[in-house]
Amino acid sequence: MTEKFSLIRDGVDMLNYPAHIRGNVARAATAWQDFTTLDQRTKEQFAATSLQSGTGYEKKGSGERESHDIKENFDITRASLSDLATTSHTNPIASHFISAASELFDDLERLIAAKGKRIEKEYAVVGFAKEATTSASSAFVRFLYYPPVPTGTVIGEPHVDHSGVTLHLYESTDGCERLTLDTRKWQPMPVSTEQAALFPSMQTQLFSNGRVKGLCHRILANDTTARVGRSSIVCFIPLVNMPTYDRKTHGRLQEMEPGFNYNISTVQFRNYFK
Repeated sequence: MTEKFSLIRDGVDMLNYPAHIRGNVARAATAWQDFTTLDQRTKEQFAATSLQSGTGYEKKGSGERESHDIKENFDITRASLSDLATTSHTNPIASHFISAASELFDDLERLIAAKGKRIEKEYAVVGFAKEATTSASSAFVRFLYYPPVPTGTVIGEPHVDHSGVTLHLYESTDGCERLTLDTRKWQPMPVSTEQAALFPSMQTQLFSNGRVKGLCHRILANDTTARVGRSSIVCFIPLVNMPTYDRKTHGRLQEMEPGFNYNISTVQFRNYFK
């Protein structure tokens, strides 16, 4: 029997999603893993700074010791697909990756709209269904690769995501943990082949006036990551009609005390936005 989670009690919900979406996610995951084997010069052709859309490839950290965000990531939006396809057309591996990624967006937009309706109904967040539907086309998919590092290394610092909702669609091995809302203890938050994890972020906490909290989470390297690294696919849904987190004033969310937003007043919380 599948364990039942609640966004208000647990900060996360596990979603069964259709087989055809799982198939598309699996194909995209394989294509991403192939892309990461390309030489660095080829990958840098897709660097985020070279694309007007602001999406693309980025490498962070050295992978040699615990540091800020040891990873490679590639952000893709629907709007960026044309530019990415043009850039990738001379490289079969890169072209296949962009093509596989493009297959995700129609299904994800429908899934986001459906889950927005569910959040409004189950958690009494008035207006959230409309906001999710409006925002679905602005979602972006992030493909991540964490290189091998010693077991127990923090490869994803504790943080709440900036956006409205996060869908954790795929991971090649466990390692994602959530900070519980009540006891503030770290608990595993694994993703299976049949389920995706959905959790709220900063904008949803603002939208719901604190009824639904943004979930603090982190990534640790396990034994598998130590041997072969770790890949994952995440979808972020910014709420397009809501204020955004003011990073210029308040800094990186990774630098905040884990769980800083759990017991804060609505008035105080609004000060983090612009």
